[in-house]
Amino acid sequence: MEFSLLTQQKTVYNLKIRLHVFWRKPPDKWYKLNIDGSFHHANQSGGIGGVFRDSNGDWITEFSGVSPENSPLHAELQALHTGLQIAHQRQLFPLEIEMDCTEVILSLAKRNDAYISLISSCRWLLHKEKNLLIRHNFRQGNQVAHHLAKEAPTLSRSTAVYHFAIPPCFVMLLLDKDKNSTVFATKELDAKYCNILASFSNLNVLMDITSACNSFPP
Repeated sequence: MEFSLLTQQKTVYNLKIRLHVFWRKPPDKWYKLNIDGSFHHANQSGGIGGVFRDSNGDWITEFSGVSPENSPLHAELQALHTGLQIAHQRQLFPLEIEMDCTEVILSLAKRNDAYISLISSCRWLLHKEKNLLIRHNFRQGNQVAHHLAKEAPTLSRSTAVYHFAIPPCFVMLLLDKDKNSTVFATKELDAKYCNILASFSNLNVLMDITSACNSFPP
């Protein structure tokens, strides 16, 4: 989808848009899944992590695991696949999925022979449910999932995915800050780059681009 709010004037591309980065609650009666993957080049292994929350920002469940991977993209795809499996098992729909890796979103839309089996399985799980959206967010707005993936090797040495009965202590503060819509970072990005991220449905970009457009003189 081409996002064109900022393409109506050539001079607009010289602008920088101030963005406020934070985790946003999903719409009423929706769930949100944040996912992330980590990869360690030294031992060709990585971690995956994900967290489900409701429209009030309340925690539902989390997962974390270690898996043999051969690239950062592989780790991100594994995290998505695991999250989708859990969503279907627990019927956590309608669902908004958020991640900080645009390459995953592109791989789902285009051919990628390197991980065709995993991508095909992700597509199948995505197409099984109509009420499902995938969005990009910045790393700062995806911190809970990032920490779950990063800490995965310290939580378990097996390849089994660990499901948390309660949130682990190292994400408790982040969960609270997310629920209270704490701004984790401000960024000033070129309008052209903002357009690209808007095409990945980044809510922080979409909201702040709209505000910027509304401030333009008639």
